[in-house]
Amino acid sequence: MDNQKNDMIYSLFLKLLDDLKNISNKESIGKDDIDSIVKSYEKKLKIIMNKNQRQKPSLTLKFGESYLIDEEKPVESYNIFKQAVSRGSNGLCITRTHPESISFYDTAKNVKFIWLSKVGLDNRKDFSSLQPTDLTIIANNINDFIKNNTKGVILLEGIELLSASNGFQNLARALTTVKDIVSAGKGVLLISTNLKALKDDEKNFLLREFNQIPVP
Repeated sequence: MDNQKNDMIYSLFLKLLDDLKNISNKESIGKDDIDSIVKSYEKKLKIIMNKNQRQKPSLTLKFGESYLIDEEKPVESYNIFKQAVSRGSNGLCITRTHPESISFYDTAKNVKFIWLSKVGLDNRKDFSSLQPTDLTIIANNINDFIKNNTKGVILLEGIELLSASNGFQNLARALTTVKDIVSAGKGVLLISTNLKALKDDEKNFLLREFNQIPVP
């Protein structure tokens, strides 16, 4: 609860005490008097608690654009991606997180999952895996997805692993290619990364190339 609400509730409480003191000075206090005060303050309290609680407007993503979400863990990026695919777009989730650990894995029937892992894993029916060193194959998967899905949405999570596995310069070239693919195909690309884990020149490259979505 924010400080403004705390102050308003405190002020309301003080006023309630004053009203109770005033009514207690009456020679006779009826049940209706008490009920009237209670209902009045319940109404006022409800107004305070609901103040500025309107639902945050949905983020509008522009097709053909690529976005960067700076976060220590892929929380906001998953929320944005889930929101986008819930509107009917097909999704491609390329993730360092094991797909079965993602909250919407079982319900997102219009999402293809690719797990970035050094562990050799035979492709399963429900998701596939790629080595983090397979930058070309990752880019090809994105290209195929964009070609086959109008206004498709892609989430790429695991930039730190891709950078460590391939070198940032190679990753930067791959990301530039993917950005152009998404732009030409009118898709949407979401990149989740922790900028604090990158060098200044690496961070500057990402901020220059991609639109940053503020994280609350």
